[in-house]
Amino acid sequence: FSRDGRSLLLTRRNGNRAKGHCIVETAGWTMTHEDVDPDEIPALLGGTRSLRLAPQHVYSPDGRTLLRRIRQQAGKRVWTLNRSGERHELPGAFSGSREAVWHPDGRWFAVTTRGDPPGIAICDGHTGETLTEVAQPATVFTVDIHPDGSRLVTGSEDGVVRVYDTERFGLITELNGHTSYIFSARFSPDGTRLATGSGDGTVRIWDTVPRSVRRSGDGP
Repeated sequence: FSRDGRSLLLTRRNGNRAKGHCIVETAGWTMTHEDVDPDEIPALLGGTRSLRLAPQHVYSPDGRTLLRRIRQQAGKRVWTLNRSGERHELPGAFSGSREAVWHPDGRWFAVTTRGDPPGIAICDGHTGETLTEVAQPATVFTVDIHPDGSRLVTGSEDGVVRVYDTERFGLITELNGHTSYIFSARFSPDGTRLATGSGDGTVRIWDTVPRSVRRSGDGP
């Protein structure tokens, strides 16, 4: 989505390869741009700040740093920080890593890992150094952070969505209901909803506002 929510980028894929991009407007869901040049996408979506072009292609909140997974000549996939025309390979070993997401303040980002045990690596936003790791009981396919920065959510191979606080990374709750792996989890721009997509063929929308807040009339 663009920062104002008025445009949505769609990518046509053939297996793991992107075959083209188009942009639709979200008021009437009509196409506004077809066969978009990837270099033009940031401008069409309102800039690079917090732009998430793909799970492996995410800009920092200030738009100055690109966190990207690339394939080296030997076939190895590595994460790189791209800033001011320079590229730095992340020092951590993230073999099989699928997704990354920045914290809203830009000081750190989270990367999925497939070690033993699998989990999430929390990395310094400037150096890429691993600050801490959050172990998971199953392989993590997707990760996102609430717009206010207070919660981190993961979706795993076991079909469970897990929600953590971002201070001590303690588990807040588990969301059950999907019957297959979770391949995508995203908070809405206002943070009041969480959408999860699963291999069971369903998308679930979760309410993230406490019932007590909704009853008091203070919530949306």
